[in-house]
Amino acid sequence: MTDTGAGRRDGGFSLVEVLIVVLIVIVLAAIGFAVTLSAQQGVADARAKANVTAAVDAIGRFAFANDGALPTTEQFLDGTVEFVNVASSEPGHVRYSLDEDSARFCVAAAGDGGVMFVADNRLAPTPGSCVDGIATAATATPAPSPTGDLIDDL
Repeated sequence: MTDTGAGRRDGGFSLVEVLIVVLIVIVLAAIGFAVTLSAQQGVADARAKANVTAAVDAIGRFAFANDGALPTTEQFLDGTVEFVNVASSEPGHVRYSLDEDSARFCVAAAGDGGVMFVADNRLAPTPGSCVDGIATAATATPAPSPTGDLIDDL
């Protein structure tokens, strides 16, 4: 090592410089971990939504082939409905229910992100819940209201 004349030697890093580099690496690793976790949850939610869509399509094909009759829960589970469901312990597992009259159905699947996607005879896959065989959206979209000018013209 050579002396620079000011009492300091060249050729190495100080403890403060090393600590700053280590701190920067830790912060970047934490950011990368958070982004990866968020992406994994997004993939699981997309898988759940796709499974709900596939289940609704399979139920529609079953009803078409059976003069509009919806499958029973047993038929949905035993493979009569041509739909390949994932294991019940996996995110994206589809649950199927009918209303009291067996006239409406609801399918639901949850992703890793905690979002429950539901769909039924009338509702496309959306976040919500199934109640008595009927899908209910988590947030209802308000109907557009007419402006005051249109009401005055009537």
